[in-house]
Amino acid sequence: MNNSELNNKIFDLVSFVTEELESPKPKENQNEDLVGIPVLFNLGEVKNIKTSRPDGYGNTIEAYKNNFGLDIQNYRKLRDVANKIIEIEPYASFATVTFIEEHLFDWIIETHNENKAKIEPLNYLQDAFENDLKEYRFYFRIHALGINSTFKIGQVEFTFFTDEELLDYSKKFKEQFPEKPKKECELIFKDYVSKPIAKVSSKGIQSKAKQNAQKQVNIAVDSLKCFLVEESVNSSTKIMDAEYRFTDTFPNSFIYDTKSDKFDFNLQFERADGIAPISLNSEKIKELFDSGLGEVSEFITNKPSNELSRIILNTISSIGKYSSERNLHERVVKIISIYESIFIPLKKGKGKGQTIVKSKVLKKIIGANELPMVVKIFNEFYDIRDKYLHNGLEKHIDIDDLFKAQKITTFLLKRLIQLNKKITSLKELLEHFEIK
Repeated sequence: MNNSELNNKIFDLVSFVTEELESPKPKENQNEDLVGIPVLFNLGEVKNIKTSRPDGYGNTIEAYKNNFGLDIQNYRKLRDVANKIIEIEPYASFATVTFIEEHLFDWIIETHNENKAKIEPLNYLQDAFENDLKEYRFYFRIHALGINSTFKIGQVEFTFFTDEELLDYSKKFKEQFPEKPKKECELIFKDYVSKPIAKVSSKGIQSKAKQNAQKQVNIAVDSLKCFLVEESVNSSTKIMDAEYRFTDTFPNSFIYDTKSDKFDFNLQFERADGIAPISLNSEKIKELFDSGLGEVSEFITNKPSNELSRIILNTISSIGKYSSERNLHERVVKIISIYESIFIPLKKGKGKGQTIVKSKVLKKIIGANELPMVVKIFNEFYDIRDKYLHNGLEKHIDIDDLFKAQKITTFLLKRLIQLNKKITSLKELLEHFEIK
């Protein structure tokens, strides 16, 4: 669909603008005697009121501005146009579909009110986009991590604010908002004192820039988790993550007894997650980079440009997710799913997975001397996976075997990155592993 067709579709929506139906007014003083219900005050006339109805997931399904707007049926048409525009650059890289919807909606209402268009809708949208397009620097807090030096993974710098930097920020904030009390200025930056942060630059409108920045942080954090194998199998360790996706499991307690005549009441406390944060000094960081994190960091610095590179990015994310999984049976399921999602063609069916993984895949990433031991581990893990998924049985998982399986999956990741220098598609990858 070209620009002319898109403009025409947006113009057509002006004729569908309708007046918002009045909501029934609440009876006066109906809540006056109820504790906890605030008293409503009449603040007079308010102009440029925009109301919208969401679908429960943050998406607008109808909207009105000063009582005029698009109902559900016609707002859906606006969303359809926005979905077409978001596929076009530069909006695909630097905007969101919500941004497009909101500004086209404003153009529709303005055109309806003026009874004429002052500017074509796509030009209106472009002006709004160019006005909001900026280069941002984001600082996301990282939980359960201790560092004493800065390092970079991909485009993300893991660092921390010095006391001097925080003091300077606080000073500048106070200068910009002189009416704010000094204590309030200090409280804003208090949570960043002695706290590791992920620092990353991103361009776009603010919401899109934030999305892109978080994607970069996610893949950088997951890349680091790929090589924290020892920490991930240690039950006393809390696995680090960015604050916005960090989950903290609190200790829980429960009581129990039996039907015995003897009083056997018990109170028990337990914790499913560790408490010790991950500590990374400069020596440990160098060790991680030397063991393969450096290769992964170099890989994620570049945008995925082919099918295999996107598979590798998904593999990094999958390893990061299972590294944080404290239910070890779920972790085994996720480890096996990595291999099957890559190497098991749909026409083969998942039933062939175990045979292909141990006869085709493992021998390409593991030395001949260790192959029998590794095959034995994967045979056991397939059995554990199947009994867990199909029978609800939780068989014992050997921690040493889990450690080795995770190490091997890291070897697979490095192998895929090396192969990506000469092959680019899943078809070529399967041919390399002799999987037909």
